[in-house]
Amino acid sequence: MYLTWVVHSNEALEEDSWAIIEINDNRFRLQEKTQRCIFITINLNTFKKSEEVQPLSSIAAIRAKSSQ
Repeated sequence: MYLTWVVHSNEALEEDSWAIIEINDNRFRLQEKTQRCIFITINLNTFKKSEEVQPLSSIAAIRAKSSQ
C-alpha cells in the first residue's frame, strides 16, 4: 500500500531534508527518497512523454547540486 501526502510549502524540495513527519499523534520515519511521479513528464494535450524527461531531469540536477 502506498500513501500520498500533499504538502504546501514555499521552499523548493523542502521534503528532502525531512527525517520524521508527524500527523496527529502518529510519527513516521522517512527512510529514503522516492522517485518523482513520471506523470509530470507527460504533455496533457498530446499525451506524449517529454523526450528530455522534463521536469524530472531538472529536479534531479537541482537535488544533486543541493546534496553536495
